[in-house]
Amino acid sequence: SHSRFVETYGTEKEGLSAKLITDIVKINFDARPGALARDLQLREPKYNKTAAYCHFGREPFVEDGMKFFSWEDVVDLTKYASMSTSDVESEVADMQAEILTKWVD
Repeated sequence: SHSRFVETYGTEKEGLSAKLITDIVKINFDARPGALARDLQLREPKYNKTAAYCHFGREPFVEDGMKFFSWEDVVDLTKYASMSTSDVESEVADMQAEILTKWVD
């Protein structure tokens, strides 16, 4: 199963609980194994370049049609910071079916 828990160490904003932040992650990131393989292009022959000098903290780039270090791309979730708790809960509820296809808790 693919479950996620977000630890905010008490930094979450009022009304945006760690549970709600976890739900935001679930509607924005597809954690199915096949989706991870697709999104990270794990079936492409690029391991020599990604194995050198660490896998993290590198600038993403495209070479010969392959994207390297795509996991370093920032996904902008700042829209949730200005949303009310009820608006976030409503969006999560609207996306519940999608969450259930991407995640299993």
